[in-house]
Amino acid sequence: METAYLFFWRRMLDTTFNYGAQVNYLPDGTVQFEAPMMPPGKTIHAWTTTKDFEHNLQLAELPILTPGETYALALSWEVKADSVFCQIVFTDASGLEVGSEVFEDGKGTFTFPLTATAYEIRLKNMRHEQVIFHYGMIIPVSVYNHFDIAVDLNHALVTFRARKQTDQSQVLGITERSSLTKPLWLPQAARTIFVVAANAKQLLDPQWCQETAAFLKDEFDPAFGSLTVAYQVGRHLGHLRQALRAAFSKKIEK
Repeated sequence: METAYLFFWRRMLDTTFNYGAQVNYLPDGTVQFEAPMMPPGKTIHAWTTTKDFEHNLQLAELPILTPGETYALALSWEVKADSVFCQIVFTDASGLEVGSEVFEDGKGTFTFPLTATAYEIRLKNMRHEQVIFHYGMIIPVSVYNHFDIAVDLNHALVTFRARKQTDQSQVLGITERSSLTKPLWLPQAARTIFVVAANAKQLLDPQWCQETAAFLKDEFDPAFGSLTVAYQVGRHLGHLRQALRAAFSKKIEK
């Protein structure tokens, strides 16, 4: 089973440039950032794997990656051309930089260095007017190369559709998101993988659960049999389970 990761912009300013900046946090996790006087080359926002409890009680925001493995990075943002770029910096156990990668459009692949133990993802300013950041994903390159990936923040749904269509099953994973970075477990041998990665507030809202179940049913292709539930992880899944049973009737299997 492969694992992809979905991450968001943290609702704190200690890793965000905040001198004269306007930062708006939207309910779906999207962030709007503006700092007209920000000098070029400065970091707009950074995500890190480093734990620094002594200074700011910060928890690691990014997943631990495997040295030597290749991953894809995909940032969903809205920016003008040549106004922002993304940089990944890799460091070893002593904190020394052992490599870096630059992605001008926020997308690309990288190999985690053999000597690296941590890394940081940075949004860097060139001459931005506004940055609208929705989410980021870190994806095993084997998944990235073979699946089309779509994220719907309103319904907390991530869909992986195999580019080479087969008669394999459609599967569903449900996981409660309680942190900024959420692992998305991807069962093998599936035609389409749906992952609902919702927070507790969403899962405790019956209307949201009904709307999400209806949306998922529209995305599901009944021509390829029932929808198989691969896993359910979380404490507040009752409303969503009920909504899914009502929406799918006999087309869903455990």
